[in-house]
Amino acid sequence: MHRGNYLVEYDFDAYHPRLIAKEFGYDFPSGSVHEYLGKKYFNKDVLTEEDYKNSKIITFKQLYGGVAQEYKNIDFFQLIDEASTKLQETCESQGYIDLPTGIVLQKSKDLTKNKLFNYYVQNLETFNNIDKI
Repeated sequence: MHRGNYLVEYDFDAYHPRLIAKEFGYDFPSGSVHEYLGKKYFNKDVLTEEDYKNSKIITFKQLYGGVAQEYKNIDFFQLIDEASTKLQETCESQGYIDLPTGIVLQKSKDLTKNKLFNYYVQNLETFNNIDKI
């Protein structure tokens, strides 16, 4: 082992949902985000281990594939749908969008609403990670 060389790995609970919530003004209750959302998906007070795993899958599908109609009644996903629409409208009207790191993303014909939101969130993660590191 060389002196001074380290690898540090971070693993945050529901990092992207928490970043999105903070960026767009949503407050999750304390505790597990996946459990909180899973209770809403499955209309249960207590989740099984499988429910919890499925909750994570559903959450990330909504974040990166667009919010399905069946989940638009959940306030967090209403926020995501509204935020991604606003980002798209801003990009359309300006011809670009300023990302959190200061990078300017130009409008292009293949830049869909979902793709734009994904780029925004990935950039937001980079912006926050640089600060943490």
